[in-house]
Amino acid sequence: MKIENDDLWNKIKEGELKGLSIEGYFVDKLEKMGKQYTDEEIRKAYKELQAEGKIQLAKTIPAARTKLTKTLKKYNNYVTKEANKIGHELDSYSGEFFNLEAVFVKFIKSAKDLGLQDVVQKLERDLNLCKALRKNAQKKGSLVDKLLQDRI
Repeated sequence: MKIENDDLWNKIKEGELKGLSIEGYFVDKLEKMGKQYTDEEIRKAYKELQAEGKIQLAKTIPAARTKLTKTLKKYNNYVTKEANKIGHELDSYSGEFFNLEAVFVKFIKSAKDLGLQDVVQKLERDLNLCKALRKNAQKKGSLVDKLLQDRI
C-alpha cells in the first residue's frame, strides 16, 4: 500500500498517527471493478482464487452434474420400463374387455331369442360395465403414452 499524501506520511513516520484507515483501498478496488477485464485477466484471477481454496464449488459442480445426469438416466429408464409394462397390461386388458363384449352381445341375442328379458337386462348392464372398463383402460393407456413422451 502506498500513501501519496506527504504530510500524512510524515505524521505516520513520526509516530503522530498510530492507525490508518484503508477505506481508500476499497474505493480503488471499486473503481477498478468498472474496468473491462480481458479473458486472460479473468482466467488468472480465477486460478488465483482456486489456488487459495476460495473456489471449491467449481470443482464439485461438474461432479454433481454428472451424478445428477446418471441419476436422471436411471430414473428415466425405470419409469420407461414400468410405464411400458403397465401400458402392455392395459392394452391386454382392453383387448380382453373387447373380446368379453363380443361374448356379452352373443349371450344377449340368445337370451332375447329365449324371451329371458330379466337376463337380457343383467347382461346389458354387464356389457355396459365391460365397455366402461375397456374405455377406462384405453384412457389410462393414453396417459401412459403421454408419460413416455414427456420424459426428462
